[in-house]
Amino acid sequence: MQRKNEALRRLRRERGWTRQDLVERLRKQTGEFVSEDTVKDWERGRIRCPHPRNLRALSEALGVPAAALGFDLDHNSSEVGDAAVTVEVNDHPLGGGCDPVQRRDFIKFTATATVAASSEGDALERLAHALKSPGRADSRTVAVLESETTRLFRLDTLLPPQEVLPKADAHIAELASLLNERQRGDLWKRLVITAGETAALAGWMAWNADDRQRADRYHEIALDAAREANHPPLEACVMAYRSYMLAARGDAAAARDILRAAQDKVRGPGNAATFAWLAAREAEEAGALGERDEALRALERARTAHEFAAPGEHNWSDFFSSQRLGSMAVSALARLRHKDLEREAEALLKTLEPADTKTMAVVFADLALAEGMKGEIEPAVVFAEQSLSITHRRGGGAVARRRLRDLDKLLPDEPRGPVAELRERLRELRDAA
Repeated sequence: MQRKNEALRRLRRERGWTRQDLVERLRKQTGEFVSEDTVKDWERGRIRCPHPRNLRALSEALGVPAAALGFDLDHNSSEVGDAAVTVEVNDHPLGGGCDPVQRRDFIKFTATATVAASSEGDALERLAHALKSPGRADSRTVAVLESETTRLFRLDTLLPPQEVLPKADAHIAELASLLNERQRGDLWKRLVITAGETAALAGWMAWNADDRQRADRYHEIALDAAREANHPPLEACVMAYRSYMLAARGDAAAARDILRAAQDKVRGPGNAATFAWLAAREAEEAGALGERDEALRALERARTAHEFAAPGEHNWSDFFSSQRLGSMAVSALARLRHKDLEREAEALLKTLEPADTKTMAVVFADLALAEGMKGEIEPAVVFAEQSLSITHRRGGGAVARRRLRDLDKLLPDEPRGPVAELRERLRELRDAA
């Protein structure tokens, strides 16, 4: 039977904290993502002891010794230090607690695989080789590694790419080691897809960190993994990321074409969110080219597909909320100078919530650019300042920065005042990139 951790619950409540308050404090101390559900599992006794890193963070956050937190510390294995595994062995949903037998089984497969990855190049070379040299692993290990990739995608929405990318590098190296030991089969295919997803994300983050060469290398490996596993949706994901890169180089036509090709890879059940994302991106690039009918048709396809989208279809598509779709619609309509732009923007503003900071940064940047294209400088400045405040505070993202750089070209030259101050901040953003 599970024994509820009343001590932890009482300590939290004594401080007037919600579970989410505790989550935020732990994230600030560890830089890791701990969900509210994990805190709930601690308090309900489903997880009898956290990972040592989280145990220390809880002790510091609540200001009490670890022994006062109400966990069964006899089950807190000293075999596993913070550097022993990349993933949260005790806090993943399959763990069910700190069973030493389960932990030892997991360590058999991962202890030697965990890398002090000296560089991302080492990790990528290992993955490239591993795709051709399969070996062994078990189903529980694969499931834990899949959950770690999901966690990295979530972290990308919370933290700057420079903070998440090293974690992705280490995870890729770990996956490569297991792929080297796994015979081809269903588990090997799952490992390959997980490695490809992580490489695709790492490439996206590298581009966000303005490391174009590294981004290209990651995406080449991700495409290799997608083809090895015969997984077209993963190919479509990489093609979507690359469309942003092509657009940033000024090649909207190539971006549009790659997005159209990518949609052909996800015409089927379980891919509605990805299809909607790709179609909305096509609408943006077709709008940039002045292709009114093509852009509006793509936008309609995106909206129709999004009605059928379900959470959890793919790690890479979970970010694509109705707000993000609305933001991309505003972006496309602004490029077309469409009569419905103002109505679309007003509708979007009513739905915004501050939960996803990176999406918020892009949304406000889209709105700023849309107002700038209309010649409405005052609201453009207001929206741009909101986007910038998020970009500076949370690391922002390449998409928001690109929108703001496009806006900079539309602003009038004024020696002083809000426009002059905004242009100075935008120049600082450009110089820092």
